[in-house]
Amino acid sequence: MIGVRLADRSFYPVFDGQGSVRKKLVLTTVRDEQDRAEISLYRVFEQQDPGFKEQSELQSEEFLGTVALTNLSPQKQGTPDLDLLLTLDDEGVLHVVATDRQGGGMQSLVIPLEDRRNSSPYQRISEGDRDFLDEPEDDSGFDEDPRHWEPSPGHRSGRLVLVLLFALLIVLLFAAATLVFRSFAAGDAVEPTPVEQPPDPHPPQEAAPFQEPEHSGEQEPLAREDRVEPAKEAKEAEPSLAEGGAVREDTLYQISWGDTLWDLSLRFYGTPWRFLEIADKNRIRDPDVIFADQDLLIPKR
Repeated sequence: MIGVRLADRSFYPVFDGQGSVRKKLVLTTVRDEQDRAEISLYRVFEQQDPGFKEQSELQSEEFLGTVALTNLSPQKQGTPDLDLLLTLDDEGVLHVVATDRQGGGMQSLVIPLEDRRNSSPYQRISEGDRDFLDEPEDDSGFDEDPRHWEPSPGHRSGRLVLVLLFALLIVLLFAAATLVFRSFAAGDAVEPTPVEQPPDPHPPQEAAPFQEPEHSGEQEPLAREDRVEPAKEAKEAEPSLAEGGAVREDTLYQISWGDTLWDLSLRFYGTPWRFLEIADKNRIRDPDVIFADQDLLIPKR
């Protein structure tokens, strides 16, 4: 019996394959928007198994071929009409023609049945093996690996090494950028400007010259000389002032807290406008910035 395999896995017989015969079937799609239809042809054999006391009919089937229609117009289930024309001639050759009425597509297949009858019975397919040939697949000649998408262990390790190298490169770049930034920041650092000392509105008064106290003539000269010596030393420590407050020789002076060049000029020269001379003598770039406990050389007039 020659027939087709339907979508529900059932076998639909068309003719028994004896003599010349011609049959036409109208098939349709089983899913919405179906764009491909495959029609598989089988020949079923019925025989008796002598191994059983009760004779039972066993069926074995032979796969004949598949004709496929592609590029079907997307339509709802059951809408397209697919014509299947089966013709068996006197020579035992089966001609199969499938046509899509709406799209106009057509596929044909020629199957010589006489050659199959003379073939070995082991080529027939039993009932339990029919599921393997319902949808024949193209044999590409290569074994299919269901895990072809999984990367090999070597590939995974190589990718891990690349990731680690990339992370190390980022860390090195960050460290180099930090060092460069710190070097520029250190070069651009500005020294803190010393706090400018405001001029003292009440400059210290000059010490009055030491006057030797009067002594009676009864005192010994040696004792009088001992009293006079501290006064002489004090006079030597004081800057010698000429008429008009001018300094006659260079004097070494230690700056005290609150001193300014303005005050020192007024103290040693009698006028505050000569503070630049003191600054030039001591190579002071900014006359407004001096520090306590700093030694200054007061130039002579």
